[in-house]
Amino acid sequence: MQEINVAILGCGTVGGGTATILLNQKSEIFNQTGCQIHLKKIVDLNPSVAAGKHNIERSLFCGQDDELSSEQANQLIDEILKDPSIDLIVETIGGSHPFILDLVLRIIKAGKHLVTANKALLAEYHHQIFQSIQDNEVAIGFEGAVCGAIPIIKSITEYFIQEEVFSFSGILNGTSNYILSQMTDKQISFEEALKQAQEAGYAEADPTLDISGGDAGHKLVILLRLIYGLDIRYSDLAVQGIEQITQEEIDFAGEIDCKLKLICF
Repeated sequence: MQEINVAILGCGTVGGGTATILLNQKSEIFNQTGCQIHLKKIVDLNPSVAAGKHNIERSLFCGQDDELSSEQANQLIDEILKDPSIDLIVETIGGSHPFILDLVLRIIKAGKHLVTANKALLAEYHHQIFQSIQDNEVAIGFEGAVCGAIPIIKSITEYFIQEEVFSFSGILNGTSNYILSQMTDKQISFEEALKQAQEAGYAEADPTLDISGGDAGHKLVILLRLIYGLDIRYSDLAVQGIEQITQEEIDFAGEIDCKLKLICF
């Protein structure tokens, strides 16, 4: 029986959900994988708040204070990287700031396997990350970065290796899809649909990446690299979001038996 000790960095929506699954579905995971996965440590800037929000034992969070400074959190992360008992680290902090890139490279160089859904980071720093993965002989899991519920990355990397893909297209951002569906079905404005998406938890407090097309664009970059091996960057894409779409345009689409969607191709 294989045992894997895990640490999670960041305990927001994604990190908290991951922690909850690892803690509450241990037997189901073991039955399906044959692995005992143990969540050992969590680092978050607001550990007490995160523990209460996600109903996680406070003792799993590193640090004694209710709030941690960036310096304290970074020191705790360093301790995790030096801990030989930690096998795998889940990065759910998000973003593509140079600090996050440096953090991910430190994780890899420490010999820890990495799991991340950070599509912005993977899209912008693909070469550095995957070269470091190869150099340090560790594994990376990033299925959650693009359409994780399908799962499309596993299909591309395992089942379509010998296939020639001529083209692909589709909806890669659920938030924009929800907003446009609400505008169409309920005849409400973009602003009202966005508000409902935020209240339902589909959109972040800052929804810029979703409504501007940025999130979908980052996912498209990852897929283009995986499918065609293209050396492409986000800045090479023609990206247009949904923030300028009006109810009149929604109505006109309906008159010609169409619907407006944010499509990647």
